[in-house]
Amino acid sequence: MMQSIAGVRGDQALLALPPGGLTEMVLIALAVQADVAFVATHHLARILFVILLAPLVFLVVLNRR
Repeated sequence: MMQSIAGVRGDQALLALPPGGLTEMVLIALAVQADVAFVATHHLARILFVILLAPLVFLVVLNRR
């Protein structure tokens, strides 16, 4: 289904989207011959998204009290 919607193989999506260590997921991507750049880019984007948004969410929650 992921391939028909986004053009991404299922194993790549499975490695790119769940939480986990970047290094470990890249090594697994290498082992299953998935696109390592795709997996690494999505993990880095997820990590940056969490790091940048966590303080903002924290401030909003504190200001509501």
